[in-house]
Amino acid sequence: MLGRVNTRCPHCGWPVDDPAYPADAHGPVAYRRCACGAWLVLERGALVASPRVRTTSPDRVG
Repeated sequence: MLGRVNTRCPHCGWPVDDPAYPADAHGPVAYRRCACGAWLVLERGALVASPRVRTTSPDRVG
């Protein structure tokens, strides 16, 4: 498990060190599911990846 980090979800601002769901770790890489539902990928406590924010409605084409 990762130590305490001072990182927030880029989508909703929820603190990553207070995961809403159980975390999964593989060596230095950890996967966390935020309270907003976004998957966050951390490496040694630093946020390295998250899904991009959708800028258009999923029903809209183009």
